[in-house]
Amino acid sequence: EQRSKDIVARADDMDCEEIEEKKALGKIFERIDEDASGELSFDELENGARKVAEFRHWLRVLDIDGRDLRQLFAMVDEDGSGSINVAEFIETMYRMKNTESRTATKFVKHLVTKIDAEHQSVQSRLSEVMDGLQKVNLASKGEHPTNMQKQRAITEDALEREFQSQEELIRRSLELS
Repeated sequence: EQRSKDIVARADDMDCEEIEEKKALGKIFERIDEDASGELSFDELENGARKVAEFRHWLRVLDIDGRDLRQLFAMVDEDGSGSINVAEFIETMYRMKNTESRTATKFVKHLVTKIDAEHQSVQSRLSEVMDGLQKVNLASKGEHPTNMQKQRAITEDALEREFQSQEELIRRSLELS
């Protein structure tokens, strides 16, 4: 019974601490939100990391430095809108500080998940292109060699554009890290 009371008391303490930390994060958000728009841009986040001491302290506790800010922004911007609203900021920053896993693990998981999704997309598109190549090859049997060469050149150009597009997506993802 005493153990049960201890757990309840501990849970109550944690609830109080959560409320206080989230209030503090709300105040930090307001100080970082230079234009008072209710949304943070990456520039505001970056400036806040330099100018707002309380935010710098949070980042220090999370072991996040200037090189990690772009990745942090991508993680906190959960809806991918290109800006961070107050709810995203408070919830994500609170979870990052108070979960059992380390921040670095969260960064890696986020990156791997994003790269895996892009990889799946590349595989799917490549499969479509390969199917198209097979159809061109089947359809071109018995055709004049010039027509076959034109079809092959068109397909190769499309494939090259697709690879360049995917390569650029992956490059941008890696730049975030």
